[in-house]
Amino acid sequence: MSKALISYSHNDVAKLSRHIIVGIAILGFVILAIIVSDNKVIAQSQNERQTFSDYLSYLDKERIPFYLGFDTPILGDSGWDIPDRYEENGVIYGGKRLSQIGEDFICIEEWGQGITTIYCIPFSNISSVQHYPGAVAQK
Repeated sequence: MSKALISYSHNDVAKLSRHIIVGIAILGFVILAIIVSDNKVIAQSQNERQTFSDYLSYLDKERIPFYLGFDTPILGDSGWDIPDRYEENGVIYGGKRLSQIGEDFICIEEWGQGITTIYCIPFSNISSVQHYPGAVAQK
């Protein structure tokens, strides 16, 4: 019986090593692409059945102050704190508070100096809502 002797030259080993390294690099990029594409951030409430209106109602009911960010500024402001009070030397002379929540809009009442104005904002103009956990809104 004769056994076949397999021999590799230095060049053959170098080529094989390069092929293995390239294969590992490609596999690494494919795995990275899969991981990155699966990490989509989707803004949603903790309870998937809760609507945006429900979320805002919850913040109002629990008296949790929040910030509304706007896509298109309102009265030159890019967002409002709700509720908000205007005071000077300890005297409250106006503010903003939640007035109404609809299916696709929110109304904010601005009051002070005997004048009340209500601004109704479509949800499509709200870019963000940030609430302040642990804080309780003033009445």
